[in-house]
Amino acid sequence: MAAAHLLDGERRRVHHRPMAQDLDDPLVKKRLVKVLLVLTPVAFVLCWVLAALQGASARDSTIIGGVAAIGTFGAALSIGFLGSGARWVLTAVVVILALLQLLSR
Repeated sequence: MAAAHLLDGERRRVHHRPMAQDLDDPLVKKRLVKVLLVLTPVAFVLCWVLAALQGASARDSTIIGGVAAIGTFGAALSIGFLGSGARWVLTAVVVILALLQLLSR
């Protein structure tokens, strides 16, 4: 199917499926996992630098960068193994982290 076609002399765009539905497509899943794996060290470095610029100690900056890298890597793994079902894993992680934050107060 073409991305655009002519109808009565006008160009109309074809509606594309949402990304969540495309995660079961092997090509889309492979590309997204590849991007997330490339961004894992970038997330670590950027979060480390931002934490250090805000006055965090080297230990705290490393922990913050490590959490960012683990999050990015974990998203890549769950999407790679589960496809569109990864949204439930990521939702569960967010809920667990919110509960831990609530309990730590």
